[in-house]
Amino acid sequence: MELLKQHFTEQSDVQLLRQDDTAALDRQIRDELERVGSDLSDCDDLHDLKRSISQRLETIGAALDRFQARESEREQLLSQQLEAMQEKVAAMEVNSEQMQAQVRQERQRAMTDLLTQLPNREAWQERLAFEFNRWQRYHFDLSIAVLDIDLFKTVNDSYGHKAGDRVLQLVARELSGRLRTTDFIARFGGEEFVLLLPETSAEAALSVIDQLRTHIAGLPFHFGGDPVSITFSAGLTAFQEDDNEETVFDRADRALYEAKASGRNRTVVC
Repeated sequence: MELLKQHFTEQSDVQLLRQDDTAALDRQIRDELERVGSDLSDCDDLHDLKRSISQRLETIGAALDRFQARESEREQLLSQQLEAMQEKVAAMEVNSEQMQAQVRQERQRAMTDLLTQLPNREAWQERLAFEFNRWQRYHFDLSIAVLDIDLFKTVNDSYGHKAGDRVLQLVARELSGRLRTTDFIARFGGEEFVLLLPETSAEAALSVIDQLRTHIAGLPFHFGGDPVSITFSAGLTAFQEDDNEETVFDRADRALYEAKASGRNRTVVC
């Protein structure tokens, strides 16, 4: 805003100078024309009259030349001012784009789990609200699953927290790499992950989750030279009439508890 104000002020100053010079030129031409009129009335000698009129015309021509020179200077000044403003605007646009990119990056970092590089709990809440609103509007199938790595504490206790972190990273990578681009996975906290599967019934989602579960169970994990079996249990449910974001999550969480209680490495649909 300040940049535009400065530009308009400069433009106004140049315009005032142009008006002053135009008025001065007009006065000078009028004065010379009046003198020509006087010469025509008073001069009896034709030779003197020609010389006088020629001098008047030279004076007018010189005045016009000076005006044109100043006008050219003004045009050049205006062009320079416009170019300078365009450069400043371009710089401001670059700065604005850089700031917007930085804001997007900061937001992305704020919504990302540092360990697994998956969306974090805050990102999950935002996406859940988005998909819930779509489900309410379009009434398509929408399934949600809560996954928990089995006996994760045992891995931490036996091989250390670095091994536990490695398990979380590998599981996160394998799960996210086998989902559709329309699906959404996040680290909910600890060893727990959450999935949203839009336009997917509970039956179809069960097939997806079980394929993921079988894949994870078959991965060759080794810590300290020992083979370690890593599995997860899952609770799965689909959105139902009168559900809200909390009730559907609670139902999936209860299904996860049942899966854990009934032997682990399984999926329970509720």
